[in-house]
Amino acid sequence: MALLPGFVNAHSHAFHRELRGLSQIGNEGADNFWKWRQNMYKLVEDIDYEKLKKICIDTFSEMLSAGITTVGEFHYVHHSNKASSDGFFDLDMAVIEAACEVGIRLVLIETLYMRAGFSQPEINPEQWRFSCATVEQFIEHVEDLREKLKNNDLVTMAIAVHSLRAVPIPEAIKLYQYAQQNNLPLHLHLEEQPAELDDCRLVNEGKDPAEVLLQNILENGETEEIDNSLITVVHCTHTKRLNLDEFVKRKINVCICPCTEGYLGDGIPNLNEFDNICLGTDCNNRIEAYVSSS
Repeated sequence: MALLPGFVNAHSHAFHRELRGLSQIGNEGADNFWKWRQNMYKLVEDIDYEKLKKICIDTFSEMLSAGITTVGEFHYVHHSNKASSDGFFDLDMAVIEAACEVGIRLVLIETLYMRAGFSQPEINPEQWRFSCATVEQFIEHVEDLREKLKNNDLVTMAIAVHSLRAVPIPEAIKLYQYAQQNNLPLHLHLEEQPAELDDCRLVNEGKDPAEVLLQNILENGETEEIDNSLITVVHCTHTKRLNLDEFVKRKINVCICPCTEGYLGDGIPNLNEFDNICLGTDCNNRIEAYVSSS
């Protein structure tokens, strides 16, 4: 018999597990992600508190069976009802309750989502469950959650900019500064799809998202000593080696999700032995720590 410590799953979207066997994502790698995303939008159309909690219980239980004892849940499906304040951010507690019932350690990565794209200042109708009007409103909610969870031994908090596609630069700077001031981990999706790079360059003077992050956001810290080891960028499938080297210098973590990136035909990131790598199951089409690391 061999004993191993529990695995850490650094990046999960638990509700994506419900798309297993349902997504028809086509034959072209460049199209797979975007077709899959449309199926994801259909999934969240009628989601409610009990449905989300049940999905999370099933997903977290499978993780425990696979030897994963800690999960970073990159959570952005926040709202059950846009017509009532009672339905605002209420779905966050469904994820927390599910983790506590299953007994898995949860880092709730509370995620800011504000727009549909680099050139689309408003969200799309199907994204209303994700959205927050202002970064100040989002931070106020994070503060409320931190207060509720301060005596919870299983659940801790991190925060995320969903992506630079979904959050404007000024708001991303504010959230980065808040993370610094409160010693909170900060995550974001980065350069998973070529279209993300193309769209970013059009409105940011030719800069890739990684360059915007490094030059426009991370240079706006307010503390004298910045601990970038609390920053995790997810995917980096199409990130230039020059920018990955800069992440190494700044001790920024790169989370790759091989099962998802392979399933969606995203590509293979240009990693080397010096990168600070962690692993995630992302869309949870397959929950297997060994496969992800092999």
